[in-house]
Amino acid sequence: MYQIRRLNSYMIDGYTDHETHIINKSKMTFDITDEEFDFLSSLKTEYDYISIDGILVIDRHPSMLKGHINEDFIKDYADNLNRKFYVLYEYKKV
Repeated sequence: MYQIRRLNSYMIDGYTDHETHIINKSKMTFDITDEEFDFLSSLKTEYDYISIDGILVIDRHPSMLKGHINEDFIKDYADNLNRKFYVLYEYKKV
């Protein structure tokens, strides 16, 4: 089982000797099964994104998730997809 949480924003400030990660997280979390997580993590993305450990980038149309993920998650994803072309979720195995 995995617990995932939407990231409202994620910014990395790079410096010569370090980088600072500025993260704004939603308070709502979703528990998803291993099968649901495997489905989400196997989704191809429309564009190339820089991978960050522990972060899922989803940029597909919400209809692609129907039947694979619970409706509460799809609603959260669709509602926040309207602001930009992708949604970030942090995940951890529980």
